[in-house]
Amino acid sequence: MESDFTPQQALAEAERGAVATWIDYPPTPWWYFPATGAWAGALVLAVTGLHGAWSALALLALVAVELVFLGWYRRLRGAWPKVANPPAEFKPAIRAYLIGAVALTVTVALLAVFAGAIPAAAVAFVGVTGGLLWYEKAYEHAAARTRRRVERKA
Repeated sequence: MESDFTPQQALAEAERGAVATWIDYPPTPWWYFPATGAWAGALVLAVTGLHGAWSALALLALVAVELVFLGWYRRLRGAWPKVANPPAEFKPAIRAYLIGAVALTVTVALLAVFAGAIPAAAVAFVGVTGGLLWYEKAYEHAAARTRRRVERKA
C-alpha cells in the first residue's frame, strides 16, 4: 500500500513531536503561584532568620515539600521539556525569566543583609509569585505561537 505522506509532511510531524512537550501541557493550578511564593519566602526565612538546628530542620522540611511537589508535578505534566533546546518562540520569555530571577535573588539577598529576614521573605514571596504569574502568561503566548508555526507547516 502506498502512502501520500510527503517528505515535507514527515518533517512537519517530526517538528511537532520535537516541540510537543513545550506546547502540550495541562494548565497550571491557581494555587501553584502563591504556594511557590510562600515556599520561597519560607526558604529565605530558614536561611536568614533561623539559626542552628531550627534552620537545618526548616531546610529539610522545605526540601521534602519540594521533592513531593516535583513528583506530583511530573505526573501532572507527563514529561518535562528539554530545557537545553527550546523552540525559538520561548527564548525571549526564558531569557527575561532568568534575568528577573537573578535580579530578585540579588534584591532579596541585599534586603536580608540590610533590612532583615522578614522584609526579604516578603519580597521573595511577592517577587516569586508575580514572576511566575508573568512567566505563565509568557509561556502560554510562546506555546500558542509555536503551535501556529508547526500547524502551518503540516
